[in-house]
Parts: sequence; structure tokens; C-alpha cells
Amino acid sequence: MRFLFFIALGFFLSPLAGISQQAYAQDLSGFYMRSNPERLVKQRYLQKSAYVEWVVRAKAHKKGQFPFAKLALAYAGGPDYDPYGTETIDILSKIAFDAEQTKDSEELKSFYNSFNQVVNNHLGNYAVVSAAIVLVRQNENLGDLEFLQWIKAGLITRLLSSGDGYSIPKSYMIISLAEEGFLLSTKKKKLVQTEFLSTGNQFYHVHLVEDKETQAPQKIYTNMGLVMNKEITDKRIEDPYYRYVPDVPDDFN
Repeated sequence: MRFLFFIALGFFLSPLAGISQQAYAQDLSGFYMRSNPERLVKQRYLQKSAYVEWVVRAKAHKKGQFPFAKLALAYAGGPDYDPYGTETIDILSKIAFDAEQTKDSEELKSFYNSFNQVVNNHLGNYAVVSAAIVLVRQNENLGDLEFLQWIKAGLITRLLSSGDGYSIPKSYMIISLAEEGFLLSTKKKKLVQTEFLSTGNQFYHVHLVEDKETQAPQKIYTNMGLVMNKEITDKRIEDPYYRYVPDVPDDFN
């Protein structure tokens, strides 16, 4: 697991019914049974098929209202899901750099195709789309800047409409970890501390923040279910008997 924050047990076992986007990531109790790796892999590729369909629709749409939440949730359930984004962004940066180093038309075509393929695989990822926008601004041949900006705006709308962040039931549903940074900057909050809360099958970050203008303390809640779903599923595909057990703090009574 890549989470290193404080973990607490036994909180908020039931108040999540009725959360729209968040229903996708709520109940991970199935991870406490012996898994079927083949079934888990198949489920991911079924989500990939749904995601590809949403990408095709988005490319045909290109403006106005669009169900970005459905595109993003299908992405988060698929095999390409990269909530951290760093490795994918590194790949895009390398392709963009290589494209700048050659004048060969065939190589350039190959680099442009590779760049677009990677971006297409991650259109549900705020961090990847944001990075792609920066690279396309530097080299317009890499992609469709207007389309990527529309996607980014839609992903932000998806995030902000997933909750208000002031309580567990209305926590923001996180798909890309970069979305948490966006939330804090948008709300003009200074991060003081982040805690990780887990009931064993539900997962949240609690961001302790200060208002940059008034210095008033506040908490912002984010739902980490989709991120943890990926982490746990990866483990269960490798080991059918893997069981996620939340750590108990040393001072837990």
C-alpha cells in the first residue's frame, strides 16, 4: 500500500447510503473472501470496454454537457487506472521530448500516435490530462488542445459535483490524487495534516486545513475508495488469499 497516513478503525460504518458517484467505491467487503483473479481481471477489461465507448462518445461530442462521471468511473475500474499519475506523465514527457529530437516524419508520426494513445487511455485522469495540456501547448502537433481543455473542465465539474467535502457522507470522490491538491488550492486552504480513516471496507482522507485568509481551522473529507479498490484488487490478483487489514495506531485504545 502506498498510503502512509494515520489509520483509525471503527468510524462511519453506515452513513454512506445514497451517495451518487461514491456508490461505485463504497463496499469492499468482498475483498475479505478468497478472490478469483481471472474474474477480477475480466471485470477490469469489461470496465475498459465501457471506458473506450465513453471516450469515443466524448470525441464525437467535444463540447457542452457530457457525463464525465461515467467516463471517469469506467476509467477507474479499468486496467489502465493510474491514480498517482506520475509514471504515466513521465511516459508522456518522454514521448514529447523524443518528438522534439527528431525530424524524421515517420518517427514523428509514431511519437504523435503513441502520445495520443497514452492520453486516450487516461482521459478520466485529471493529473494526466493536465500534464498533456502543458505538453500540447509546447507542441501543438501532439494533440487537440481544445478537446483536452474541455475534458479537464469536465473532470473538475465531476469532482466538485461529487460532494462538498464537509462531512463523510458528502466527501469528494477522488479518482486522481492530484484532485486533492486542486481542491485545496481552489478553496484557498493551507494543508496542516492529512489523516487516513478506514473502516476496513471504506476509506477516506481527512485533510486538516486552515483558511488562508482567516486562519480558521477546518476539515475537508475525500473518499479514497476507488484508489484503495485498485490497490487491493492488484494485491488480490497476485494473491487470491490477500486480505487488507487496516493498521491499528500504537496509541489505539
